[in-house]
Amino acid sequence: MRNTIAMAAREQIVQQVEMRCYRKNGTLFEAELSISSITAAMTDTARFVCTLRDITERKQAQTALAEERNLIDTIPAGICIKDLNHRFCLSNIAGARIMEDMRQLAELETRRTELNPVWFDLDALGHSILDEFQSRPDGSHRLAYSCDDALGRV
Repeated sequence: MRNTIAMAAREQIVQQVEMRCYRKNGTLFEAELSISSITAAMTDTARFVCTLRDITERKQAQTALAEERNLIDTIPAGICIKDLNHRFCLSNIAGARIMEDMRQLAELETRRTELNPVWFDLDALGHSILDEFQSRPDGSHRLAYSCDDALGRV
């Protein structure tokens, strides 16, 4: 506590500390202490403003959220939840893996080189192949031609 006050005085910034306190009736509660230093211009005297705030409900909500998160992460199926603006606001570990795989696939898709198809005159191509085989000196000619569906799309 003394370190927090000393830092607030020295650095002229607001210092916040979470602590456990006791109420007058003896019950324990979570609190946030905020300390800021105010220095009077004429006297160079440091004064402090301290605010103590009950954060019990916030701490309970954080604990409940962490327990929910742990429960969701144990589910083997991928879970991804979007908000009304279609932004992802929650996913479990399996869902995060799926999203990462999808991101990597999308990245690969954007880096994929686009093919610019080259159109051939098949008649001229056939004649040039025949000319090449007929010009072979050994005299035996075997020509096998197959057309793959993939070639038809190129």
